[in-house]
Amino acid sequence: IKSSNFNEETQDILLTAIEPVGSSNNVYEKFLAGYHAPAKTNFTCSFIATTRPLDNIKSHLLYNGLLQRFIFIPRSLTKEERINMLEKANLQRFENEFEFKEKVDKLIDEFNKIIIFARVTSIKPKDKEKLIVYLKERTNNFFIDIEDSIYDTEKKEILYSFVSRYTDIILKLAYHSAVMRYSEYLEEQDIEYGYQFIYNSYLYLKQWLELKISEDIETA
Repeated sequence: IKSSNFNEETQDILLTAIEPVGSSNNVYEKFLAGYHAPAKTNFTCSFIATTRPLDNIKSHLLYNGLLQRFIFIPRSLTKEERINMLEKANLQRFENEFEFKEKVDKLIDEFNKIIIFARVTSIKPKDKEKLIVYLKERTNNFFIDIEDSIYDTEKKEILYSFVSRYTDIILKLAYHSAVMRYSEYLEEQDIEYGYQFIYNSYLYLKQWLELKISEDIETA
C-alpha cells in the first residue's frame, strides 16, 4: 500500500487482474530483459482478501479504485457477534473426524458438479429486456439512498465511486446464482440474489464510512 516502485507495480497488476475477464483492461503487459516484445498475461482468477483495520485506509485505498473492484465488506463486530462466533467455533471442535470429513466430501462433490455444469453450459438471459429494466431499478436504489441519506459531499463521492461498479458485480453474482441453480437461464431471482448480496455490502460500507471519516475529522 505504501508508495514504492514495487508496491505500485504490484497494485497495478492486481488492478488489472480484477478487471472483467476477456476485456482489454484484463491484459497485463510487461517488458522483460532480452525480449523485444512485451509479455502479456491474461488473468482468469478470483481473490479473497481479509485484513484487520488498516491505518489511513481512506487515503491509501479509497481513492485508487482497488476496493471498488472488490466486493468490499467492512465489518465492525459487536460484543454479541464475537461471542456468537466463538460459540460456533467451539461447537465445531466437538465434531468427530468422520463427521467432519463427510461434510467436506459432500461439499467438494457439490462444487465439482457446479463446475462441470458451468463449463458445459452457456447461461442466457431468459428475457433480456425485462432483466435490463429490473437491474436498472435495483441499481437506482443505491443512488436514491445516497441522495436521501448522505449529506456530506466527501462521503457521497466515495459511495458513488463504489456504486458505479455495482452493476457489473451484481451481474457476476447473478450468473453465479443461475449456475448454482443448475439453470441455463438468467432470471429475475438471480438479479435479486446479486442485488441483495451487494446491498448488504453497501450498508456495511455506509456504516464504516460514517465511523471512519468521523474519526479522521476528530483526529485531524
